[in-house]
Amino acid sequence: MTRNNKTYLHGQMELSDNIAHGNGINGVVFHRTDRGVVQRNQVYNNGVVPVLDRPKDITEEWQQALKKSRQPYSGLVVNNAKAVKLWSNNVSAKYETDYAFKIESDGSPYPLAAGGNNKACRGRIGSNLVSYVKQVSDESICTASDEVDEVVLLAIQ
Repeated sequence: MTRNNKTYLHGQMELSDNIAHGNGINGVVFHRTDRGVVQRNQVYNNGVVPVLDRPKDITEEWQQALKKSRQPYSGLVVNNAKAVKLWSNNVSAKYETDYAFKIESDGSPYPLAAGGNNKACRGRIGSNLVSYVKQVSDESICTASDEVDEVVLLAIQ
């Protein structure tokens, strides 16, 4: 979900009920999109682009040619977005040092409008999200039993 905060001035965007896995860097990013609901997403096994200071994780030929490392965000990121609600997402970061949940911004981060019942099975939780996310140890909570290859985005007026 990206970059509609200057053109979508009313209503809210919803990013719900998706399975995000096997992506290059992040699993799900709600990017420069205001008034959103991000809920019931399963996010795991992302961050396929390696972190270059972990040479043992560079296992494929295309990875050996990389000159730049990826960001430490392999989970769910809310980036420069106002009035976002974050409910019931289950996220597992690739590494314990990656963020499972993070709010990122160019300046002071916008607080969530609401949220809760989010679970992080592995990875860090941004300091401004600790009251919305619970760290859990059961990795099966954050992985999907039925994988799908489709993402559905809804615009709600």
